[in-house]
Amino acid sequence: MKKIRVDLGKIQYDIVIGTDLLNQIDTFIKGFDFEPKCGIITDTNVNALYGTTLKKILESSGFECIIFQVPAGESTKSLETATGLIDQLMENKFNRHTPVIALGGGLINDLAGFVSAVYMRGLPLIQVPTTLMAQVDSSIGGKVGVNYNNNKNMLGTFYQPKLIISDLNVLKSLPKQELSSGFAEVVKYGMILDKSFFEYLETNHKLLTDQDEGFLEYIVSTSSEFKARVIERDVRDETGIRAVLNYGHTIGHALESVSDYKGYLHGEAVAVGMAYAAKISSRLELMEQADVQRQNQLLHSNGLNLNIGDIDPAGLIKAMDFDKKQREAGVVRFILTEGIGKAKLMDGISLELIHEVLGGTIEL
Repeated sequence: MKKIRVDLGKIQYDIVIGTDLLNQIDTFIKGFDFEPKCGIITDTNVNALYGTTLKKILESSGFECIIFQVPAGESTKSLETATGLIDQLMENKFNRHTPVIALGGGLINDLAGFVSAVYMRGLPLIQVPTTLMAQVDSSIGGKVGVNYNNNKNMLGTFYQPKLIISDLNVLKSLPKQELSSGFAEVVKYGMILDKSFFEYLETNHKLLTDQDEGFLEYIVSTSSEFKARVIERDVRDETGIRAVLNYGHTIGHALESVSDYKGYLHGEAVAVGMAYAAKISSRLELMEQADVQRQNQLLHSNGLNLNIGDIDPAGLIKAMDFDKKQREAGVVRFILTEGIGKAKLMDGISLELIHEVLGGTIEL
């Protein structure tokens, strides 16, 4: 078992990574001053796998435990679902000492975090991520929210958990597509922060399909460490330091939006965004073409498609979350890379260049 301490000054918490942690969750929770009652927010898919088991473990240790189940799928990440959960918390008389356990992937992490943040100005939140994507990225950092009017995470805030428990055993239940989606975020860390980590992934990436325990522990703990250290320097995404974590996300989020959140898993969309961001970096002579190909080969070798196909580049650009004044000036800020392991937040990228790059294909 590994522990990574996230130190945000007045707020501190641990990310615990290891195997068979769900069966020990009662020991982790008992270390806090909670009332002996908790709520598990989860979706229908995850509840069928782990919800009842988790409830029994908590109840055997003296907790009254209530499961709040929502439908699986991106349409659930809405203000309507959030208010429905808040109604249920009120009916069950939850107060500011009643913990909420977010049991699920990134969607549940965001939704349960948002509900915990706004209900009575804050309930204790424990994140139990059940996908590779959530373990290496979305459960860490305190960004919580819901989609609104087809805009991803339009409503949200920053709300830190009390604890994150990443049980590697739950990854064994994931289909290959979900593992590949999460792997895109892992590759992202190598591209923006650490060339040696990228090289490790190049050499060992086949162990992902094998679900090798040592490999999974290394990539989850290393990725978690990377993200923790970044958010410690820019907790509320105000200085630009944290923005590098959005490498691939500007295009990726737009791709999810124009496909109505049905055509891509989050990591699949991010992988496409990374491929086109690298192509822009190459066109601006920031990044050698050989490094572009290394990134794309690593992503593609784990089953990730890197082309936008017949999606209209103009529609994709319209869906991108650019500053209005910059867009009107025809130039925008973009997360690029100056080679493997070095991100660059760059102003003045012309929309014309972005449109031109998106109109082409990604060659492997």
